[in-house]
Amino acid sequence: MSALVKRGMLAPDCDGFVSKRDVRTALMRFGISGKVTRETTDANFDHLPGDDEQRRLNLFAMNTIDNVHSARGDAIEHFRSTGIRDTWGGPSAARYAHFEAFKRHATNDFTQVEVSRAIAAFDVDPGYANVYGEPLSSNDINGRHPARTRCAPSASVTRIKVVDGEPDEQDDCHSNLWGSITFMFQELGTPTGQHARMSAAEMRSLWLEAELPQGVVDRSPATCYGAGRYGCGSCLEEYTTAPPKASYKATLRHRYCRCMMITDFELSGGFHPNATADDIRLPGALGYLDSAYAATCTDAGDATAPHTAHKVHGHAGAALVEGIGDKSGCSPYCFAGGTPAEGHYGED
Repeated sequence: MSALVKRGMLAPDCDGFVSKRDVRTALMRFGISGKVTRETTDANFDHLPGDDEQRRLNLFAMNTIDNVHSARGDAIEHFRSTGIRDTWGGPSAARYAHFEAFKRHATNDFTQVEVSRAIAAFDVDPGYANVYGEPLSSNDINGRHPARTRCAPSASVTRIKVVDGEPDEQDDCHSNLWGSITFMFQELGTPTGQHARMSAAEMRSLWLEAELPQGVVDRSPATCYGAGRYGCGSCLEEYTTAPPKASYKATLRHRYCRCMMITDFELSGGFHPNATADDIRLPGALGYLDSAYAATCTDAGDATAPHTAHKVHGHAGAALVEGIGDKSGCSPYCFAGGTPAEGHYGED
């Protein structure tokens, strides 16, 4: 949120408040996938009364825990927290240093494995040693969070998946501490999804300065325009006219597809109260209406992978498919379409 405010895409009112609709619009306009937008905005706003315009939070008062065991105010704190951005004096470089210690030193970057290991260092109540035996813990505890009923103060998530490095969501201590950081990393890293990477410098700038990595800025559809193509015509033109072997052509395609998927996710029912984000497969309803989108934003490789893809519907001769096994089948926009992200925000 801080990064979107810093870039001028999310504008709190004079008292620092934003509505659920404001946040949803800013996230989608920047190019954050429908799944992540839906789950994060639901988790942060749906406990409040009213409609999406009436549900409002103060972005500058999100740390609502007065002591390590209670929560107050309108915002709902995570069960546990790294505390990196919870200090009144600004982000804590000292606490971030513990997170940064888990980077890959040979390549000076993070993959999902390193991110999961770093999160684990904070996943324990204050006063207890973490899974590494260190005197490092969450900076506070939301004792009213549902995870408290199943996760003991000294317990932590202790398993990550060998295949993709994501935490075990069946663990009793899995919570939105894990879900929120995993979502952030896989959305803002490059490529998107479970195979994301982020340099140590970019990770540090993101946490401490609210600066977005260059990769996500390059693929953001925020600058797309053109009503004739659902607001994405300019980005389609840039992609189609770019030289075939241009190094940046894949990024232009990604930008256009993310732009169209913003409309497609909503048109396909992604924000319907009776649907969940996992119910939506992209290309979806908009694939029937726009053949250029259907053809451009479906990877040919998916259609020829008999064990990892299946046909969901067709339009204008273009097969619209989704990968259901191989995580790389949805590249380069895994979270926005194709195979949906395996992760969950973890609010319950």
